[in-house]
Parts: sequence; C-alpha cells; structure tokens
Amino acid sequence: MKLLIYELWPLSKSSLGHSGGVEGPDGNGGGWVETRFLYDGATIIGEYDGSGTLLRRTVQGPGLDEPLVTYDGAGTTNPSWLIADQLGSVIAATNSSAVATTINTYDAFGQGAASDVGLFGFAGAPFLAPAGVTHLWARAYHPGLGRFVQADPILHAGGMNLYAHVGNDPVNATDPWGLETIAVYGIPRGNNADRTWSASDLWD
Repeated sequence: MKLLIYELWPLSKSSLGHSGGVEGPDGNGGGWVETRFLYDGATIIGEYDGSGTLLRRTVQGPGLDEPLVTYDGAGTTNPSWLIADQLGSVIAATNSSAVATTINTYDAFGQGAASDVGLFGFAGAPFLAPAGVTHLWARAYHPGLGRFVQADPILHAGGMNLYAHVGNDPVNATDPWGLETIAVYGIPRGNNADRTWSASDLWD
C-alpha cells in the first residue's frame, strides 16, 4: 500500500505510508476539514478524520471502482448498500430494508447534482469534493469541465493530446487504470498496443 496525498492542484502520489487524504472547506463556513483514506491495494476501504477517528468503512467488489456497501464508524448494524448503473456510477444507496436513502444523478460528463451524497460517484470512483475532481486512478477528471486536468501519465504513447481519454473514443474503448487503450472486446489498441501496463505502474 502507498500513501496518496491529495492536494487541491495537482493530485500527486508518494510512497510514505498506507493512506491518503484530502482537505477542503467544511461547507458551513467553519474552516477546513481533513479526510484521510485507507487503501487496500488500489481501492478505498476506510475514511478517517484528521485526528484518526474512523468515519466510514467500505466493502469493495472484485472489480475496479466497485463499492458495494459502506458502514458508518466501527459498527456493522447500519449498512448502506450502494446501487450502480451500467457505467458503475453510484446512483442510489439503500438501507438494510432495501429502502432508498439517497438518490444520486449525473449529467453526461459525470457532474453530480448538488444533492448527491457519498464519496463514490461517477463510474464508481471517489469524488474529491474540495478539489471538484473525480479520482480516476492515473489522473484527475473534472466533471464540470468534462475533461482530465492532468496530463496522461503515459505521455505521447497515448497520442498527441495528453488530456484525451482512449483516443477520444470512449464508446469503443476503455481504460480502467488510465494506462492503455483497450477495445471493448479486450484487445489493446493505438500507439501503445505493444506496451504492457499494469497497476504496479501506478503504485510502485
């Protein structure tokens, strides 16, 4: 595990420990609030406040960006089951009686409504509200702008536009780690088709 230190600009990573965090205004005019994230490999499994108090735990599914259920604090009596759409975006949360407690909505670029609740949002990825960005693994995506705000870490191996995603063809390709273009049928394509990228390129 690695320490991911999130700043307002840019997002960055460090290898100092086992968690990451974000700071931002509390939304009530009361100053800044620090939230730290505990990762299991590449997925967030815990949220802590600045003093180390456990706020929330997350059970992740077997896929990338697949949060299934969250628990507030250390208890297990009040699960919040996360419901995803076909993109993996968290569109609702239900309680143990299957009653919807939260409904989240997004526009075509992943911008959530002001009433949306929860860390996980568009494409099941964490939304870092103080920075206004969605953390899509290798770089930060700004749903309000509809674009990445960091250059592609594979640089020109992904094409001339360092801020593009899957060669500007998200209908026919995907890039779950942000490190290669994969056609929807699973074959790498484009300039980096002969390059093998893995999660270790992000974390090591």
